[in-house]
Amino acid sequence: MRKNIPTYRLYRQEVDENSDFWLHCEDLPFRSRPHRWEIDRHRHEVFFQIFTILEGGGEVLGENGLQRFSAPSAIIVPTGVVHGFRFQHESDGMVLTVLADRLEALAATDRRLAAFFRTVRIVPLPGTDAEATEARQCLAGLKAELDGHSVGRMALVGALLSKALVHLARAGDNGADEMPPAADRDSSRIECLVELVDAHFREHRPVGFFAERLGLSPTHLNRLARRHLGESVQSLLDRRLEAEARRALVFTIEPAKAVAFSLGFSDPAYFNRFFRKSTGMTPGRFRASARRGMAAPDIAG
Repeated sequence: MRKNIPTYRLYRQEVDENSDFWLHCEDLPFRSRPHRWEIDRHRHEVFFQIFTILEGGGEVLGENGLQRFSAPSAIIVPTGVVHGFRFQHESDGMVLTVLADRLEALAATDRRLAAFFRTVRIVPLPGTDAEATEARQCLAGLKAELDGHSVGRMALVGALLSKALVHLARAGDNGADEMPPAADRDSSRIECLVELVDAHFREHRPVGFFAERLGLSPTHLNRLARRHLGESVQSLLDRRLEAEARRALVFTIEPAKAVAFSLGFSDPAYFNRFFRKSTGMTPGRFRASARRGMAAPDIAG
């Protein structure tokens, strides 16, 4: 059944939208009302979404059933997850569609965040809950920045998005106990590792470089990475390179050779082999496929 689920790449008002596109925001009725408030099951390959429901409610349609929701709430739809909607008529709110690596980078810093964002989440946003209130304020502030033209607005949008995601995860948390001191220390090390990877992934440093920065042996660091992130340090580095390569191929006009050099590959042929091993496609084929998807008709949800 899953193979029959369509994949949609992107909301776009115009195919030639800014090449630095990574986030799109629109009012819920704008897309849902023309579809009579029902969106068939589908999935998004390189984006995740946050629906903020301010009025009304409805049902999320998944592969194995449905989940009901009502205002005020937020619905988080991860990348690649099958979903559809039946909204109550004249429901209101907004939809954020965001490039997946924004969530991946945030979730990589904390295994509980990563676990929270693996499945569709419906998070109630009552005014009596402090975390829910913070999340709503961040999302409202994010929309206000997008609607305006103030200096530095996209930098602030990125910060507000990260803050909103953290508060949504806390609001939807089941009240798990605080981690013991040892686990908390390890979690801090993983956060530092992710920051170091983000700062140095283009340099193709060995695992020992990161281990030395954290005061650990490479074996110990790999053990922590597998425990907290589910992958080795080298796998984390490769995934970060792949994510940046995908972003550059989709959202810039640079030739694949230039993308390779910008990512620290001295040999474009090696970059092609790396990318094909990671994605199953050459850089050129991936770019062509992604751009065909972008030019497809708009679809809500």
